[in-house]
Amino acid sequence: MAMAHWKTLLAGLVLGLGSICPVSAFSSAVGPLQGNAGTETEEARLAPKAAPPLETTPEAEVDVETKDEIYRVGPGDVLDVVVYGEDDLTRLVTVQHGGEISFPLIGEVQVEGLTLREVRERIEELLAKDYLVDPQVSVKVKEYLSQWVTMVGEIARPGKYYLNGPKTLLDLLTESGGFTAQASGEIVVTRLGGVFDDGSTVQRVWLSRDMSADEQRAILALNVTSNDLITVPAQEAIYVTGEVNNPGSFPLKNRLTVLQAVSLAGGLSKFGSKGKVEILRKRAGAEPERIKIDLEDIENGKKPDIPLVPGDMVKVGKRIF
Repeated sequence: MAMAHWKTLLAGLVLGLGSICPVSAFSSAVGPLQGNAGTETEEARLAPKAAPPLETTPEAEVDVETKDEIYRVGPGDVLDVVVYGEDDLTRLVTVQHGGEISFPLIGEVQVEGLTLREVRERIEELLAKDYLVDPQVSVKVKEYLSQWVTMVGEIARPGKYYLNGPKTLLDLLTESGGFTAQASGEIVVTRLGGVFDDGSTVQRVWLSRDMSADEQRAILALNVTSNDLITVPAQEAIYVTGEVNNPGSFPLKNRLTVLQAVSLAGGLSKFGSKGKVEILRKRAGAEPERIKIDLEDIENGKKPDIPLVPGDMVKVGKRIF
């Protein structure tokens, strides 16, 4: 699949599962190397196809009581505290750096790490001790500012995103506008404030059209926590030039080989020679390395198919008639 098609798909992320998951350029079997411009090319066959939509639960439908029991307040959060029948006590309070709020009559109250239900119960208990009979209190978060994740790389809107409750990769990708056209489809989650269930601090996942809906849903359901760093790397590319039907640049992933690269470029043109192929590989401070390839030897199993590296240029020469 040519880079232009790859970019078109990635740029439309978030409208549905198909737009979140970039197309895997190497998902289909490698087609015949010898082709002509009048037949369907590998590139055309791998063109993006619609994927099934992902069923998600809108945040508005999340049970409020459930969020009250899960979200734990911290420094920076702004709380809306209502004491029913006591308008002079109802107010907005900010959780201070030490984790406390200041409230009329009862003074400073330590609330860091408490759920909203626990904050409400603590305020009711303190008010009931010396000031009010059977006080009824509600506590809501006006501004969520204590927990966040950072999204960097090929994201439409990179930056800091505050957590107002449990969040998944899908939630964050949707909120940030999804991938840019240069995104690779890989997502790297670095847990700066702890570890994952398997004890690791880094999780890497790929999104691909070839995955089933259940596989995609499982990947995007990865929970994020405060201080997580979510990175979307840019795609790396290789180039195929010379006597192929569709020369151009192609995304590099899944150990792409020279045989696969030629196939992605539409196969050899009618003038292309299987015995006149070379890889031009960059070397720091030196002329590019030239690796001679005979595609027929690779097809016949006489020689291994060579994996490509970022920046490789596969050049196909012309055969002599």
